[in-house]
Amino acid sequence: MSEQPPPLHLRVFFEQQLVGDLTARREEGEARFRFTYRGEWLRSASPFALSVPLSLREEPYGHQETRAYLENLLPEGEVLTQLRRYARQRGEPGGLSDEGYFLRRFGVDCAGALVITEDERPPRADEPPALRPLDLEVIYAHLTARRPLTAEMIYEHGGRFSLAGAQDKFPLIYRGGALWIPTNGAPTTHILKPMSRGARGDWNTPLNELFCMRLAAEVGLRVPRVSVIEGPQPLYLVERFDRVSEGERVRRVHQQDLCQAHGLTSALKYESDGGPRFAEHARLIQERSTAPIADLEQLIRWLWFNILIGNNDCHAKNLSLLSTPAGLRLAPFYDLLSTALYKDLSPSFSYSLGGCWLWHDLKPKHIELLAAELRIPSARLNKLGAQMAALLAQRAERLALPELRAAESHDVINALRALIQRRAEHLKGRLRWA
Repeated sequence: MSEQPPPLHLRVFFEQQLVGDLTARREEGEARFRFTYRGEWLRSASPFALSVPLSLREEPYGHQETRAYLENLLPEGEVLTQLRRYARQRGEPGGLSDEGYFLRRFGVDCAGALVITEDERPPRADEPPALRPLDLEVIYAHLTARRPLTAEMIYEHGGRFSLAGAQDKFPLIYRGGALWIPTNGAPTTHILKPMSRGARGDWNTPLNELFCMRLAAEVGLRVPRVSVIEGPQPLYLVERFDRVSEGERVRRVHQQDLCQAHGLTSALKYESDGGPRFAEHARLIQERSTAPIADLEQLIRWLWFNILIGNNDCHAKNLSLLSTPAGLRLAPFYDLLSTALYKDLSPSFSYSLGGCWLWHDLKPKHIELLAAELRIPSARLNKLGAQMAALLAQRAERLALPELRAAESHDVINALRALIQRRAEHLKGRLRWA
């Protein structure tokens, strides 16, 4: 009989305060997690919960609730597979589980404000970040060789981070046009994304996302600042909304994505896989936001925006709640791009809209059913949709991106403008918008 590994014990910090203890032990061949808030955190001046399901209390949380929070801090899919492969090649033990191993190894810089570490003390706030410069030519060389960027930045460039999601991307510090990788888990300021790799070649997702994010700001959606580095391959940069720069210091701000807020693992981020319906997001916002009216309107306008730009990948992990001094608010939107430009991807929307999954099949009855689920008048839902369609059609034509010089950049933007115009006209007639 093989010897059982010792229990895993990680500490969870917010800045210099110990928030709680995360433990895992083998039970019947599987790692079972438990999280317990520290009493001093519960009695502190401004404690906050890790997530909605992990509310502040003295009693420990069991495996299901704890894992639903932790697993959503980790990469998914092929990115996770590549990280495991790199770890095996270097002879690193897997630990109790993928979640425990990765957080023990890389949990010092995750989404949100928490530092997860084996150390008894967190990194000192006044400790300067250990930074390794990252040359653009190095990134292009990795991309040309088809090497996974996340794994390369961790194992070849000393990064210590865990970034959720299935796309190959990585966090860094971006200042004065220079790129830096923190090697001591210091908080990062931006996330860099390359072109996505499709079955029929690479997709120019950086320009797609740049245009859609800038357009979202133009029509009044809250989004972080974004830019593109042009070169052999365009590289997309987005500011982290869960980080605040204060001079040379970067401060973490807590957030939870809506899978974490609903108490679900990332396997349930899509409604079609058993995940939350859009109306469940709306109810969560109404119940938890400190500005529920404003945030619900932002959420509904986000829904129409995604329908009109053709973003069929706006799942539960692409929405978050941000912790503010006043309480929880709907976070700025991110990962906005048109997946409809890529024929290899599913045409089905991320949510059932009153029973309809395809935008071009929407009828007034579907809007009435969705409005009933949202508990708002259908006239209000239609008005927000009609306003978004008219505004998008107008602003998409006017939006200029003067920093883009490559001729192919304009091909992507023109395709997006045409798609938005078609959808706006189609829905105007189909849904009888005046």
